[in-house]
Amino acid sequence: MDRRVLKTRKAIMKAFYVLLDKKKYADITIQDIIDEADIGRSTFYAHFETKDELLHTMCSELFEHVFSNELKELSPHDIPADVNPLSLKIHHLFSHLYDNRNEIVRIMRFDSSEIYKFYMRSYLEELFHDRAEKLSIGIPEDFVMKMLTDSFVSALEWWAGDEMKTPPGEAASYYCKMISVDH
Repeated sequence: MDRRVLKTRKAIMKAFYVLLDKKKYADITIQDIIDEADIGRSTFYAHFETKDELLHTMCSELFEHVFSNELKELSPHDIPADVNPLSLKIHHLFSHLYDNRNEIVRIMRFDSSEIYKFYMRSYLEELFHDRAEKLSIGIPEDFVMKMLTDSFVSALEWWAGDEMKTPPGEAASYYCKMISVDH
């Protein structure tokens, strides 16, 4: 992506985060965003069609980073024999979320965080696919997946509500214990 385009996109996203700290998502207008980013209306629309598309892009970029290939592609050779592979991925994920805590806490606080959680669930489904298959004996797999993803989102809400003061490894351990990954 061209450096100028990238710089403008970053300015729009930064302006949006600033506004999320000041206003409810539903009350933020395109005009608010362009004023905060100090850009023209046509410049905004050259990048995004709507405020919802901006939010979707922000979530996608954040989750693509957090759920990076490094997380997805942990090979068995990278995992010590006494460590559960899913537990390791969950610990790694909590570390990535912590690295992006400013954005995560802001988004989890805003009034339309349901949109954010919807996007996150699709990434979580990929992470929990194998676990859901193993747990679904006698239980519908879609039920198991919903319980795993919803419990993760609830854990993240708890953690973000405390502004992620609990260290990421400790928060990950709480979650792993709750879903019995380490047992």
